Amino acid sequence: NKRLYTQFKISSVTNIDNILVIGDERGKIYLLHNYLQGKGKCYETVLEWHTGPVLALCSYGRHLYSAGEESVVVLWHTRDLSRDFLPRVG
Repeated sequence: NKRLYTQFKISSVTNIDNILVIGDERGKIYLLHNYLQGKGKCYETVLEWHTGPVLALCSYGRHLYSAGEESVVVLWHTRDLSRDFLPRVG
């Protein structure tokens, strides 16, 4: 059952290995597994770090980069959901 993301404003969208990635105005990032394929059970993982809107999302291999108003780029390692930071960008 695919949940509709209409309760908040979507600010960024990308994908990683057929995982739809959505960033919202509250700083949350949703990884929607199996959403693009339409096969198997759909489930989500929520990543939280940003205090304001997710202004940019970019994927490279199994890594996800996110940026917000904090002037910090967060590098998310999608295999274990750990993260690294690139502070004071911009």
